[in-house]
Amino acid sequence: MNEGVKDCGKASNGRYVQGCRCDACRTAHTTAQKMGIWRNENGRTYFVDAGPVRERLLALYDLGYTKRELIRYGVSDSTQRALVHSHHRTGKPIKRVRRETAEKLAAVRGRKLSPGQRVPADAAALMVRTWHDSGVPLVRIANACGLDRGVVDSIYHGKQEQVKASTLVVLLRHKDELDDMARPEPRRSYAGTLHKTLSDWEVEEAYAEHKAGKTMGALAARYHTYTKALERAFDKLEEREATPCRA
Repeated sequence: MNEGVKDCGKASNGRYVQGCRCDACRTAHTTAQKMGIWRNENGRTYFVDAGPVRERLLALYDLGYTKRELIRYGVSDSTQRALVHSHHRTGKPIKRVRRETAEKLAAVRGRKLSPGQRVPADAAALMVRTWHDSGVPLVRIANACGLDRGVVDSIYHGKQEQVKASTLVVLLRHKDELDDMARPEPRRSYAGTLHKTLSDWEVEEAYAEHKAGKTMGALAARYHTYTKALERAFDKLEEREATPCRA
């Protein structure tokens, strides 16, 4: 592009990288290369490895910092996109970044989140999905935490990437309570009243399953009773079957 042209009017090393080959852009590219070699030899490299800077930026996102807040610290939106996603020219994350950008991100310190601050929804979604998949209805989760049902529903279905810090705090505050709801106590029954809880055909069905190889623990969990109660019921069933019927 612009081969043989003395000056394209916007001569720079960046234009040369984009494909311009006018004499002025060639000169700018040569100068930039020489300056880069000089900086490397004298320990004054203008660019640094983007890997650690990218990790720092992602860590700040996890702390709840938004793009707009980091722009106020001097890190432009395009630089953030190039670090995390891709550069608009190459379509790939950049491999190096300006030293001043790395220093600006390093100067940003962690802070306590305000209630209205938005944070990633991953932790909230994990808790809500675990409780719901364990049998706790979404409406019960919402009522226990004092949250709007629509908010809990959107967290469960992954409809929002961020939630308010206050929402996450409420979920954490009620975690023990909801964990207990997700692990309900089995229904208790007395061994002597098993036949009042389970009908005769249920006892016979459980007995047949036990003979087929199902463990007593699995049967007790299925019929919501104790293994000792099942054992006594099975003993009584065997006694009845062994006793001859009188005419």
